[in-house]
Amino acid sequence: MLDPWQWWSAETIARVTGCPIENVRDYWPLIADALNRRGLWERPNARGVLATVAIETARTFTPLHEYGTPADWAHYSGGPQYAGRGFVQLTHDYGYRSAELALGIDLVADPDRAMEPAVAADILAWFWDSKLIPSKDGSRVWSLPELCREGDTEWIRRAVQGGTAGLDRFRQMWRNLGDGVAQLRVTEDGVRLRERPDLQAPILYYAHAGETVEPVTDHAWRQVRINGRTGWIAAKYLEASSSTPSNESQKEEAPSRGLHFDPTTPTESQIQNWTCAIRSTMWLLKSLGIAVTPEEAQDAMSPRYVRSDVGLLDASGAGIVEVLRDRWGVGAYKRSPASFDDVLAMAGRVPVAMGGRAWNHWTAVRGWDGPPGMERLLLANPGGTGPRYGQQTLNRQQFADLGPFSMVVIPLGA
Repeated sequence: MLDPWQWWSAETIARVTGCPIENVRDYWPLIADALNRRGLWERPNARGVLATVAIETARTFTPLHEYGTPADWAHYSGGPQYAGRGFVQLTHDYGYRSAELALGIDLVADPDRAMEPAVAADILAWFWDSKLIPSKDGSRVWSLPELCREGDTEWIRRAVQGGTAGLDRFRQMWRNLGDGVAQLRVTEDGVRLRERPDLQAPILYYAHAGETVEPVTDHAWRQVRINGRTGWIAAKYLEASSSTPSNESQKEEAPSRGLHFDPTTPTESQIQNWTCAIRSTMWLLKSLGIAVTPEEAQDAMSPRYVRSDVGLLDASGAGIVEVLRDRWGVGAYKRSPASFDDVLAMAGRVPVAMGGRAWNHWTAVRGWDGPPGMERLLLANPGGTGPRYGQQTLNRQQFADLGPFSMVVIPLGA
């Protein structure tokens, strides 16, 4: 019988991918079974599929309907009803027709069936089995399983996405699902693996010094997998394995402490009315010399932190702090609520963004001007020049009228 947790526990998958553990538990067995039925159940494929599903579902690990409105999907062949759905985004009428012919599921007449978890898993496995892409030099054609065995993360991502959006996150997850991820080493001979976290619990196995285990939980007792068994070992008998990647290796995109802040960085103007927080985050990064495209920023932030129907989901700015840290390795903190003087103290010195609840808008802050008591905040406002969202400065009264405000700060040299 197939064991979907053969290589990683649900806890490990959730930790590495950032996906909700309950969804991992519910849907990874469906995906694993679908892969197995196509002869694809091998570790390199599972590794690539897990990282792909995490990105394509915006770290929800559940079938996802493409965000937006019918107007956003009108460009799809066959019309907006063929917008993206599933664990990977099935799009266009010809895409739904191909999946229908391969799977015998009526997807053209009823495209929402691609949102059913079991159907979405079958579509994913069919896609993984059938997708072909030319090699870099055009001399041959690669399948996704071949690319996974080769470890060609860029070409895996291009085969799935058509480009390199999300490639850095994919590579980090790929790396962290590798052989040495999250391993601990047993420190003494004869350490007992117990059925429960209790000194009186039955012994399942005697571990030897130097053996590695995969941690499942992080407490005084660690639930672990070792030698095909799952049980509990007292944490004092475990230490980090030398094969475990260091924090530095897992922060490939982390900036150095010598970053230079340029408050004159051009404003990142928003095109869609719900992307002010995304464009403000882009400005924060670019003001430090960190290159980021609109596609990369939107892929990193939507829909987990920002949605087209409501904008930024957490008005405190917590999502911006999290994505700066997790996606770009940039340390930041939030203050909510933040006063005018809080923002003023940081403006022009370090990268700052702020959002007003009554304003329903986020903007970056370049600096300030004006005499004491009449200061103005100078904005890198993505909202254009309109009367509601297009202000280029805010004084104390405007700040009070549009608040309460939250702010996100990237401290430099910390």
